[in-house]
Amino acid sequence: MLTSEATVEFKDVECILGSSMAVLCVIGNKQVWIPRTEIWRGSQIRDRGERGRLVIPRRLAMNLELF
Repeated sequence: MLTSEATVEFKDVECILGSSMAVLCVIGNKQVWIPRTEIWRGSQIRDRGERGRLVIPRRLAMNLELF
Protein backbone atom coordinates (compact mmCIF):
# COMPACT_ATOMS: atom_id res chain seq x y z
CA MET A 1 0.00 0.00 0.00
CA LEU A 2 1.26 3.47 -0.83
CA THR A 3 1.70 6.06 1.87
CA SER A 4 1.05 9.77 1.46
CA GLU A 5 4.80 10.26 0.87
CA ALA A 6 4.56 7.87 -2.08
CA THR A 7 1.80 9.84 -3.81
CA VAL A 8 1.51 13.33 -5.25
CA GLU A 9 -1.56 15.49 -5.69
CA PHE A 10 -2.17 17.83 -8.61
CA LYS A 11 -4.94 20.41 -8.53
CA ASP A 12 -6.98 21.84 -11.40
CA VAL A 13 -6.25 18.88 -13.70
CA GLU A 14 -8.44 18.55 -16.79
CA CYS A 15 -9.28 15.20 -18.37
CA ILE A 16 -9.60 15.68 -22.13
CA LEU A 17 -9.91 12.08 -23.33
CA GLY A 18 -10.60 8.70 -21.81
CA SER A 19 -10.20 5.09 -22.87
CA SER A 20 -10.84 1.86 -21.01
CA MET A 21 -7.17 1.74 -19.95
CA ALA A 22 -6.15 5.38 -19.37
CA VAL A 23 -7.14 9.04 -19.33
CA LEU A 24 -5.42 11.89 -21.14
CA CYS A 25 -4.99 14.76 -18.71
CA VAL A 26 -3.70 18.30 -18.86
CA ILE A 27 -1.43 18.90 -15.88
CA GLY A 28 0.13 22.34 -15.96
CA ASN A 29 1.26 22.79 -19.55
CA LYS A 30 1.66 19.05 -20.29
CA GLN A 31 -0.70 16.46 -21.72
CA VAL A 32 -0.06 13.03 -20.24
CA TRP A 33 -1.73 9.63 -20.29
CA ILE A 34 -2.50 8.33 -16.80
CA PRO A 35 -3.31 4.62 -16.49
CA ARG A 36 -6.64 4.15 -14.71
CA THR A 37 -4.95 1.69 -12.34
CA GLU A 38 -2.68 4.53 -11.13
CA ILE A 39 -5.47 6.96 -10.16
CA TRP A 40 -5.64 6.88 -6.38
CA ARG A 41 -8.31 7.58 -3.78
CA GLY A 42 -8.99 11.28 -3.37
CA SER A 43 -8.89 11.94 -7.11
CA GLN A 44 -11.76 13.79 -8.76
CA ILE A 45 -10.69 12.86 -12.30
CA ARG A 46 -12.13 9.72 -13.89
CA ASP A 47 -13.50 10.62 -17.34
CA ARG A 48 -13.40 13.12 -20.20
CA GLY A 49 -14.66 16.58 -19.31
CA GLU A 50 -13.90 16.34 -15.60
CA ARG A 51 -11.64 18.81 -13.83
CA GLY A 52 -10.21 18.73 -10.34
CA ARG A 53 -7.73 16.96 -8.10
CA LEU A 54 -5.62 14.02 -9.31
CA VAL A 55 -3.66 11.77 -6.93
CA ILE A 56 -1.07 9.47 -8.50
CA PRO A 57 2.06 7.61 -7.37
CA ARG A 58 5.13 9.83 -7.02
CA ARG A 59 7.17 7.42 -9.19
CA LEU A 60 4.66 7.85 -12.06
CA ALA A 61 4.77 11.64 -11.73
CA MET A 62 8.56 11.51 -11.84
CA ASN A 63 8.55 9.19 -14.89
CA LEU A 64 6.19 11.60 -16.68
CA GLU A 65 8.47 14.52 -15.68
CA LEU A 66 5.60 16.38 -14.00
CA PHE A 67 8.02 17.93 -11.48
